[in-house]
Amino acid sequence: MKDLIKIGVIQKTHGIKGEISCHIQVTPDDFADIQTIFIKEKNTPIPYFVSNYHFNQGKLTLSLEDIDSVEKAKKLLNMEIWLESKFITEDEYIWVDQIIGFDIVDQQKGKIGIVENYYKIPNNDLLVTEIEGKEVLIPANTHIVKAINNASRTIEVDLPEGLIEIYLNDSKDQQETQEYDNAH
Repeated sequence: MKDLIKIGVIQKTHGIKGEISCHIQVTPDDFADIQTIFIKEKNTPIPYFVSNYHFNQGKLTLSLEDIDSVEKAKKLLNMEIWLESKFITEDEYIWVDQIIGFDIVDQQKGKIGIVENYYKIPNNDLLVTEIEGKEVLIPANTHIVKAINNASRTIEVDLPEGLIEIYLNDSKDQQETQEYDNAH
C-alpha cells in the first residue's frame, strides 16, 4: 500500500459532466504532475485517474475518468481525497485532524498543553487545549502560531501576555463575585 496523505474533501458536484468541487489544503502547483488521486470508500483507498483539473475561487474542480455524470459524482460527495505522500513536501499545509494530539509549546512558557480540538470559525480559527482543567482557546493565526513540526508533533506559539490567565482567572473572579454576593 502506498503512503497516502489526506488532502481534502469532496464538497459538491460541478456542472453536468460529473466534475467534482473539492476543499483542499495544497497549492495548485502540487497538481502539475499528479495523474491519480485516491478516494476512500468504506475505508479503502480507490484510485481515480485525473483527466482535468482547475482552481476557481479557492476550490479545486476535478474531472475524473469514468465519472461522467452528476449521478456518479454525487456518490463521491463528502468523501476524503488522498494523495501519495511523495507529492506533498514537509512545507505543505497540515490537515486539521492531523494536529489533534500535538504538543503546544509557547516560546516563553514552554509546553502548555496538547491540541484537543480545532474550531474553524470565520476569520479566526482556534486551537483548543486544556490547562488546569479549563478549556483554553488559542487563535490559530500567523501572529501566534510560529511553526508546526510534523516530525516532533509540536506547534510552537508566541502567546500574547495574559491570554492564558484570562481563562484561568475567570473562574476565580466568578468565585469571588459569588462569595461577595452571598455575603451581601
